[in-house]
Amino acid sequence: MSVKHILTPLLLASAMCHVSAMTPWGEKDEYDTLREAHTYHIMFSSQQAAQDVHRRLSGLSGPALFEQFQKIARAESKDPGSATTGGDLGAVQEGTMVKSFEQALFSLAPKTVSEPVKSEYGWHLIYASDFKESKVADICASSLATSLKSASAADKPGLTVAAERIPSEKFAPRVLALIGSEWSQPLKDWNGNLAFVRTYASKAKLGVATAVVHTEYLAAVLASSAAACRRSARQEYVVDCNARTATPSSRSEFEGRGAVGRRLAESRTLPVDRIKLASDAGFHGQLVASLCAAR
Repeated sequence: MSVKHILTPLLLASAMCHVSAMTPWGEKDEYDTLREAHTYHIMFSSQQAAQDVHRRLSGLSGPALFEQFQKIARAESKDPGSATTGGDLGAVQEGTMVKSFEQALFSLAPKTVSEPVKSEYGWHLIYASDFKESKVADICASSLATSLKSASAADKPGLTVAAERIPSEKFAPRVLALIGSEWSQPLKDWNGNLAFVRTYASKAKLGVATAVVHTEYLAAVLASSAAACRRSARQEYVVDCNARTATPSSRSEFEGRGAVGRRLAESRTLPVDRIKLASDAGFHGQLVASLCAAR
């Protein structure tokens, strides 16, 4: 992945991938609004340097503040990519930056400078203009409509269902009609979404099985990098009934219902990096209990 700036949203999102499942603060679903701001920053190697520049800027406002901010960014910023453009990071959306930077950015009044902000990359002063808000539902609907126009025959049913408002009591049967009868009746994940399970026994080790969990999100969730919304996902686990653990090994996310349509994200974890999740409670507890009940 090529990187243009030290602090571009793409880089920060990539850097945070390994903790994204534990930090849902940045996620937006179709009932939310999405904020965006044209953003500039100056990055420093120390808090003292950031404080010194903040003091130099504190008496300025309006065009004079912006002009001086850009001048200092070009001369002093430790981000060589954005420094050449006066600290310009372009339009930054919620959910694409590290938490400390994003919280400071969206608490700013337009055309003002933040207090020094610490991130894992250094210290920052942030300037923002042109704040905008969009309805996530509009982004989801627009992307889905585009996908439906070019959908294959195999994908069209799942994308068509994605465009419908389905009563809760009919949701699970509609999903099972899409994915097939070999999947279990639904469990509920941590957030109340429906999770269907399909298992494959291991030929190599007694008491070990592979479980594929198919999740259907009750509300479509924005995938900012793709300007589309995920409605279903499949995650593979290695379930050890002897140790009572479930170990995630791969995951794919889809725009349509029933794991069809655009693949918005995909990841696979090497065996050496996999984390075994003790499964005596919560969703992993349900998963292990359902697979290992007869053992």
